Amino acid sequence: MKLKEKLTNLFKSKEPVWKNKSNYVIEYAFTHNGKKYFQLSDYINIPCERAFTAITFYDELSMKCDRTFLLAHNEAIENACNNGKLTEVVRLNLDLKHRLSFVSDPDLLLKLASVVYFDENESPTTYDFKYNEKKIDEWKKDKLSDFFQVLPLQNLIPSLDFSKIDLKTFTQMNHEVRQLTVHQIDSILLNLSQTELNEDLRNKLELQKATLLNSIALEN
Repeated sequence: MKLKEKLTNLFKSKEPVWKNKSNYVIEYAFTHNGKKYFQLSDYINIPCERAFTAITFYDELSMKCDRTFLLAHNEAIENACNNGKLTEVVRLNLDLKHRLSFVSDPDLLLKLASVVYFDENESPTTYDFKYNEKKIDEWKKDKLSDFFQVLPLQNLIPSLDFSKIDLKTFTQMNHEVRQLTVHQIDSILLNLSQTELNEDLRNKLELQKATLLNSIALEN
């Protein structure tokens, strides 16, 4: 092979792994840090595995909390009740009620985005949890304001009317949600009893808290 041909092949754009292999109509969605992301043009006709994952993540976004948070919160209330800490029960209950009033939760929003949008190295029919954890971690290296500038938010959460809320306000609200979540996690950790189940929940919450604090520090 001639040197010119070798150089041409070396710098030739890499084809998506799914090109000419998928029966689904795929279209360009956005570019972030030089990487292109795509989406299925028909949201209704989504491959089974991605559809079930999307439903799970959408449910979390609707509840404004994931399964770990909800389980730990339930254990904390039960423990507070058993120990007669009614003030803590009221506070924990109000925290959960407050979460339902949030417009969005940025970290749950990113999870949903990870299943809706995929890059050239991902199969549109499956969802690789480990790969997408790394993808989300890359997204989190940017400030929310920068990432939200390129993310098609209206397509991701069509129920939210962006004609009534500007991007700056939406970003600030999501930043405040992260700060409130840290405080709510602290309240849960304070009320968890020392059991094997709760130890696992405690470790997961501590990890969530550390990740949130890193994201908050990036915004400041």
